[in-house]
Amino acid sequence: MKQVSRIHAPIIVNLFSDLIIDTKLFREHPDLMSWELENTYNHVSSRLKGQLSDFSKFLFRAYEKMWEMNITGDSSLSSMDTIVNKVKNVIMKDFEDETRWEQKVTKVAYHLKNLIKDTFPILGIGQPSDKGKAQRRTEKDIFVEIPEDVLEIMDNPLENKNWDKLKENNADELQQKAEEFAKNIPYSEFGAPAGQAGLLIDGNILSTWYRGVAKDLIKIKIFEEKPGGQLPIYPEVWRIGDPMEQ
Repeated sequence: MKQVSRIHAPIIVNLFSDLIIDTKLFREHPDLMSWELENTYNHVSSRLKGQLSDFSKFLFRAYEKMWEMNITGDSSLSSMDTIVNKVKNVIMKDFEDETRWEQKVTKVAYHLKNLIKDTFPILGIGQPSDKGKAQRRTEKDIFVEIPEDVLEIMDNPLENKNWDKLKENNADELQQKAEEFAKNIPYSEFGAPAGQAGLLIDGNILSTWYRGVAKDLIKIKIFEEKPGGQLPIYPEVWRIGDPMEQ
């Protein structure tokens, strides 16, 4: 990829893949995908007190523009509109034509080359990272600095990833996503999108939906006396959906 270094090339490929896959899923399940994006934004933004990296701002704004929705409600993301619109125009033109993907990746790399270079600087051995950033090793003792919010959103963007967005052996994570999705949607609208998105591990739509709706509605206070005789008895809160101790 001529526009960026071979070290940065996986970032472009992973970004392009995510935008394509997520937009395809959004067209099939807009409520599910917009809900997941909003929750991801709220989690990352809350943890960092709104101090997102420019790359993360670009990513969230790209989804909003491509999906034509104001999902995050964050007006500061509009600072990325110029570059977002260029990338959006490249990706959305002849969107279903897979024969153009290689050409599109090159064009996306051209538009993002400066943002990539500034966001993911290449470091030497022993060179410290700035606050809020981490390092990932690539090859031959070459390290790349990555903002922590990017790691939360994309995992390690330097790794070559499968197009299948659902991880293997992640039944607990999928069940939690399904139950969280169920909190904000009627049962009649829950089964189809959750099932087709691969969130229903046990195949039982009603029980999964009910667990999600019931979460946090009932709190049971369990009073436990700690050993030692000197410690006071105090309540431990258990909610529906929390694991039971053996």
